[in-house]
Amino acid sequence: MQKPKKERGKRNQIVPLVTVSEGIEKVSERRNRTIRPMHFVDEEFNGKQLWESVEGYIAKAYDTEALKHTYVHGDGEKWIEKGLNAFKRTKHIIDGYHYQKELDRICKRFSKRNVRTVITTAITNDDKHKVDHFLHTLMEGAPEEDVAAAKSFGTYLLNQWVPIRNYVTLDIPGSCTEGQISHVLSERFSRNPMGWSRKGLAKLSKIRVLKLNGQKITAADFRGEQEETYREYGE
Repeated sequence: MQKPKKERGKRNQIVPLVTVSEGIEKVSERRNRTIRPMHFVDEEFNGKQLWESVEGYIAKAYDTEALKHTYVHGDGEKWIEKGLNAFKRTKHIIDGYHYQKELDRICKRFSKRNVRTVITTAITNDDKHKVDHFLHTLMEGAPEEDVAAAKSFGTYLLNQWVPIRNYVTLDIPGSCTEGQISHVLSERFSRNPMGWSRKGLAKLSKIRVLKLNGQKITAADFRGEQEETYREYGE
């Protein structure tokens, strides 16, 4: 896990996490929960192997021909972009939390300009030229740090155009993406100052996911002797 203000010399490790669910349901005015969640990690932190496990699980748990849509919510990382592309009717959606954070940041820098409305309208109309032109007008005469911020936002927006446009234009349920990361990984591995070896992090991540999934945990899971892993779903 990445951790802010980490000790110099310590290495960060991203732990790819996929949660398969059937959508979300409201349990209170301010709280939603995922329906039938199943979590996946890969002990080698290998995104390709992880997606193979997820695809195999979905193929066995569901009638894939009957699925009307499969949505992949994520923050735009490269390993996420490759997910479930083997399935028909798969759509990638940018996670709303991350997108809104980026949009809020640029809106605050140019608070006297109607940034949110212009950008949202351009995305809805699938007008990249409008976005590019508008960002250039923002940069004209702006301080250097604001120019850099506008360029960064433009790169983010254009690189993630399809997932962002899907988020803005499609009537789809949310993903609880940040909530899943917090619940499954962060509260154990990065919320409080902790140090983990790569091997230890991999093993504990898997065991935590097994526990949350309600799967059986044996001594072999701790010794690394168990042959049956999530990857059997992909076979």
